[in-house]
Amino acid sequence: MSVDLKVLSKLTKRMTDGEKVQPETEQEKLCFKLINDLDHVNGHVSGSITQKKYMRNEIWSLISYFGAPSWFITFSPADNMHPISLYFADTRNI
Repeated sequence: MSVDLKVLSKLTKRMTDGEKVQPETEQEKLCFKLINDLDHVNGHVSGSITQKKYMRNEIWSLISYFGAPSWFITFSPADNMHPISLYFADTRNI
């Protein structure tokens, strides 16, 4: 609750610009702790970016341990009966 919002917005801007940010001041360290806590909580939310990151790390760990898979199966459902496709097919939109 004691995080300075100006410092947090500056860090966010620097991270958005692609800069590698290391916490230097005590306020920046508090902001990084907040971000870390939010990241930890967000890891338990289905479909969140953090959970996807955790799953991606798990896949890389499995590949490292067991080796790369020799074949993949990808399911791609046909969209010719999907209601949105039928709607756009009916209106003759390109």
